[in-house]
Amino acid sequence: AFDVSAFCPEIYQRGRCDIRWSEMHRTKYRKRQSGKACETWDHDIFHFGNLGTGKCDRAGGITELAVIKKPIVGFIPTGSELIPPGTPPQRGQNIESNAILASHLISEIGGEPLCYPIAKDVKHELREVLRQALDECDIVIINGGSSKGLEDYNTKIISEYGEMISHWVKAAPGRPFGMAIAENRPLINLSGPPAAAFYGLEWCLRPVIARAMNLPERQRPVISVFLTEDIHAPGAIEFLCMLNLTKNEDGTWNASRTNARNSGKPPLSGDAMLVTRLGVTLYRAGQTVDVELLRPLEDIR
Repeated sequence: AFDVSAFCPEIYQRGRCDIRWSEMHRTKYRKRQSGKACETWDHDIFHFGNLGTGKCDRAGGITELAVIKKPIVGFIPTGSELIPPGTPPQRGQNIESNAILASHLISEIGGEPLCYPIAKDVKHELREVLRQALDECDIVIINGGSSKGLEDYNTKIISEYGEMISHWVKAAPGRPFGMAIAENRPLINLSGPPAAAFYGLEWCLRPVIARAMNLPERQRPVISVFLTEDIHAPGAIEFLCMLNLTKNEDGTWNASRTNARNSGKPPLSGDAMLVTRLGVTLYRAGQTVDVELLRPLEDIR
């Protein structure tokens, strides 16, 4: 298990993205009795980051409040094989799509996305864009170049700017996942394939942004489903399985694997996801499991 607290040092800085929670004005108003002035007592005016009643703030003479701003999360797609969307691909080229995925997921989690142009597998180019991202962002994600290929430079370049905490994790897809602290900022090295990038953002970025915002981690809705087929799992690592859901007449739900690899469907197609547990090698048909929804139940046909 990965200790997120070790990966999220106190990065709150006045005048930048964040302000320390302890420095925020802490006041809540009591309901006054007739003829008495409004009293105050020490308590948070915030509930999980949301401001209290604005009218009450102004009535009590409070016109300015220190708040925690959304962290700016930089996303750097890397790879000489990548081309921008809308460009006809040639042999050996891949259309870069992870930036769109990351941008929407970062916004959903609570961050402010800042996506950079594609950086080729050229050391000086990678260094330049990483330097720019560290100057402009509070959290930096560099996508690709995390494995052991001849042009996978990102892990070495990250080490030039900060301390690598971990490289390779017990989670797939995306095992060559890197985590570092660079200039007092979380720096994440995601694997390149879309499913690996999605899974890495899900299990790592959610708690990182929650820590930066001093909020509870935003969780996806969870429901119980019946499996319609056996699902084999590695056991030694956690594994992401994408599922299709169907509703039964009694209101319960069935789940089956999307089989995206063999069906020609996108690797992230599905209604829900199951992350297999360490030590578990088989989920049997008919078994009830909890899954995380990727779309609202009312949108599932």
